[in-house]
Amino acid sequence: MLDRIVLRQAGAPEKNQRIDSEQIIVDNIHNYDKIKRPTGTSKQAGLRQLRKKNPELHAKVLAGELTVNAAMVQAGLRIKQVTVFVNPLRAATKLEKTFQEEDFIELVALLMSALPEEKEIVAEKFKQVLDEKQLKKIKDFLASL
Repeated sequence: MLDRIVLRQAGAPEKNQRIDSEQIIVDNIHNYDKIKRPTGTSKQAGLRQLRKKNPELHAKVLAGELTVNAAMVQAGLRIKQVTVFVNPLRAATKLEKTFQEEDFIELVALLMSALPEEKEIVAEKFKQVLDEKQLKKIKDFLASL
């Protein structure tokens, strides 16, 4: 109900003196350099999208069973994101837990292909940190490309 009360009509309000020069940007993650008002990634924007596109998940959010972000991901309206540390071991651990095995292998292959001139160094590092079974999976995947 709060969302519906605070929701205003589209467009600039009357008597807005800044309409010709600039407009207030509410959520600056997307479209921060554009003049038009963005839809943004706020909790309220997520609730509005869920109310319109997936009422069942909207109800679960209102009941406290899901967060807005989790519901948006389940509804396919947002892509799941993770934050990783700028430390190879910690980043690898986080990504290994996050990705399915096949996707993780694809990620490794893509990272390898980003450094084509360093393949020997990458291969040597693989031998240091992976066992034979893991190396075979990566070789099989690379052969399938």
